[in-house]
Amino acid sequence: MKSFNFLAWRNIQNPDTTPYRPGAKHTQGFGLRITDIGSPLHLGNDRGREPRDILAPFDGRFEWDMLTPAGVAGSILRLIPHNGQDSIELQVFHSVDGAYTDHIEGECKRGEKLPVQAGDLGLSVGIHTHTELVIRDNPLSRQQMRMEDMIWLYRSGSFNVGHIWSHCKRHGLDYEDVIKRTSTQISTWDISYMSTRYAVRDMLPEYRLPHWGEGKTLHVDTLWSMDI
Repeated sequence: MKSFNFLAWRNIQNPDTTPYRPGAKHTQGFGLRITDIGSPLHLGNDRGREPRDILAPFDGRFEWDMLTPAGVAGSILRLIPHNGQDSIELQVFHSVDGAYTDHIEGECKRGEKLPVQAGDLGLSVGIHTHTELVIRDNPLSRQQMRMEDMIWLYRSGSFNVGHIWSHCKRHGLDYEDVIKRTSTQISTWDISYMSTRYAVRDMLPEYRLPHWGEGKTLHVDTLWSMDI
């Protein structure tokens, strides 16, 4: 399979004008969490309560599923673009469906309102969405992301101690506790690399498998990559 050119795909989307949840405040970014709630490494971006509408950020198709049991995520919304569809998927968690069904799917146009909205399903401290851009792992995408300004947090079994310590001090977090919980998360989540822009997961649980199936995946900062 031809390597997926992430930067070319990103440029097509025109990130500066990509709709998604217009007006909803950014509450937690990609990388290290700024609070001690939840897992220390945050592999997505969170948007707040209002407005709750979710708009399609590109032409493609969507699939929404209620998760039973709800677990951490509660529900999963998959957004799959028509261009690059075999290598990329936007995954959104905690959203709710007003029709109280278990599954919805269909085609979507960029800027179109989807039939689900921000919710509080799963382990959530309030109404919001957690969004991750998932890319099939390939050397070209990794190389392109390494060209961007970023700081590594975990690699080859080691932590970036200086950066994590400074982050904890700045946000009033217990450094030893953060390192302990991060070690557990890395092992449980099969994270083999993490930076301030993207992470590599060696495998995903079944409910999170992208539409192309198993294999290593890149989880990319959506605020940096798509302005969402």
